[in-house]
Amino acid sequence: MIATREIGDFKDMTKDEEEINVIYIVGLGHSGSTLLDLIIGSSKKCIGLGELDGLREFIRGKGESDRGNKAAESKFWSPVAKKFCEEEIKPYNLSMKKNFEVLLHMLLGFPVKDRYKTQKLFKKIFKRAKEEKPTIKYILDSSKDERHLVYLNENENINVKVIHLIRDGRGVVNSHERRGLNWFEAFSKWLLRTLWTKLYLNRIDKERKITVSYDLFAQKPKKYIKKINKEFNLDINEDNFIEEVNKEPSYRFAGNAMRNKEKRKKMGREGRKIIEKKFDIKDITEKYLNIYKEVGVKVD
Repeated sequence: MIATREIGDFKDMTKDEEEINVIYIVGLGHSGSTLLDLIIGSSKKCIGLGELDGLREFIRGKGESDRGNKAAESKFWSPVAKKFCEEEIKPYNLSMKKNFEVLLHMLLGFPVKDRYKTQKLFKKIFKRAKEEKPTIKYILDSSKDERHLVYLNENENINVKVIHLIRDGRGVVNSHERRGLNWFEAFSKWLLRTLWTKLYLNRIDKERKITVSYDLFAQKPKKYIKKINKEFNLDINEDNFIEEVNKEPSYRFAGNAMRNKEKRKKMGREGRKIIEKKFDIKDITEKYLNIYKEVGVKVD
């Protein structure tokens, strides 16, 4: 029997409580998720929090927020760090045992354990985000990992909307090769993760998901921003989104270095050029699009 997100054992949360709204970006690394996170997070109705799968390490004192603070010193994150110790966030950093549980869930529908802890954590994050940005309807998590999507989607009080972000496999392979991974491993990872994610997304209602090609988005950003606005009822500035990105404060602590507003400022015009360069991708072929069609991924 396939378990659904309506079935669960929740001790002190009920359906009468305020629903936690999350936009989750799922896909591979080096696929443009940080850039998409920045753009969507510039909406008044959304707050971009970067890759929340790194939250446990951040609370343990590793790394700094984009404002140069440890979790315990951060105005935004310290209330979360005080309420949740690192062990309580452990389900969001998956062990081999957790990986096996998620695998059984994705293949056979077995329920995932400890998802209630994820619900409590996101309830606190959502509350903290609304205090900082009262106009929001969503928090945005760009962790990309499909296993973390399972933990969110299996909670009845978390309303998850999914952006499946895909990229030309050649670009993904090239990015991984520059970091020491051989092309065969990189290509296999790209293909298998795309198929794996597709299998799970088949179980999510079409009203709660869209697929976005980073390569096509980079060529026609206004078209896809308009689509994202419509699908999620957001108000991203379709004409001046780069300016809006640079105005928005960042609460992120993980992801591509260009997520950091202060680093972009120090670089001056170069920081803007790096973002603009992302929107100058020309090498799109029918062969690439056909690969996605063959594995069953609809490219919007």
